[in-house]
Amino acid sequence: MPRVKLSGVNIPAKSSSSSETKFSITKFTHLWALAQFNLIPDDIEFVCSPSFSPPESKDEWFLKIRPKCRDDFTQFDYISVHLFLRKCFGKGITEIRANYAIHILDTDGDKRFSAVCSNKGGRIFKANYEGHGFKHMAPRSIILEHNQSILGPDSTLNILVEITAYGNFESKYTESSMNKLYSNTEIEQHSLLSNMNSLLNTMENADISVVTSDGKTMKCHKLLLANRSKVFEAMMLHDTNEKATESIKIADFYYSVVEAMVRFIYTDKVDDVVLAEYATQIIMIADKYDLPLLCRIAEEYIASKLLNFETAIQYYEIADFCNCEKLKLRILEFILENSNKICATSEWQKMIATGSNFYRDVFLVMINKSK
Repeated sequence: MPRVKLSGVNIPAKSSSSSETKFSITKFTHLWALAQFNLIPDDIEFVCSPSFSPPESKDEWFLKIRPKCRDDFTQFDYISVHLFLRKCFGKGITEIRANYAIHILDTDGDKRFSAVCSNKGGRIFKANYEGHGFKHMAPRSIILEHNQSILGPDSTLNILVEITAYGNFESKYTESSMNKLYSNTEIEQHSLLSNMNSLLNTMENADISVVTSDGKTMKCHKLLLANRSKVFEAMMLHDTNEKATESIKIADFYYSVVEAMVRFIYTDKVDDVVLAEYATQIIMIADKYDLPLLCRIAEEYIASKLLNFETAIQYYEIADFCNCEKLKLRILEFILENSNKICATSEWQKMIATGSNFYRDVFLVMINKSK
């Protein structure tokens, strides 16, 4: 009988199925650029990085640095860096085992100071609990010396963390294709998603026009618009101008944003390139036309890819305006963790001058954190 090789083991070629079990390991890195390190006051006990996650995971990690940590024995000042787990996602999961390495980079990107934890099976990180790291990561005096070329432009301290997270045992079952008449590719060619993509590209039998603020027009299908959006459904059911003229005028969004919304209505997908440029407008158009899933996709992208010191206030105002409560809470937590940086931005000054609900929201977050 002919045999095939699978995962180093010979099995009969006529096997109708196979399975494989392995220990899941996730390796990822994160670079934290801490600007104006030399200006951090001595009475600041620690500074936290924004949350970061491994690819294709919602687990949240962050770094915490103590800018000045005195060694009682030598009387030298060091900086300390520790790694923390903020949240871990998964039913019943409250901790993650991981090994890690922390590096302080110089202006050439080389690892000037390094410290490694490589315990067998990893250290245990519990969500919102004590972290692990290195108390004497690097001498503070050397970090601050100009001729050491460690601090970059704007006195930025670059800290790189490399994490190896150990998960559970994962099993994969594979059914043999030897008895199948058609391959997966042949089946997918006639799937609903494939047909919807084809319909989007050709707009065959389209029966309504959508006109954007920049005067461009695209053809659509009434049935699909009404099925995905209660707002569009109301336009089609009642005696509206849109129903009478078979034309929907969207005067407050450009073609690129409207096209992204229409593409989502047909395919349930939004391109990352589009989100990177139009995330705020996509949230607003999703809110206007009652497309909650589209709004959540844009919120997730902002929280994971776009949120930083300079954009936090802008995204807070959008989240507040569109009632994106989860995004707003995430931004408020980020602002509280990085208040010394964000309060120095011009966006912060503008927002305070408008007298928004920001103070109330921050107060509520602080109360919840203290419980």
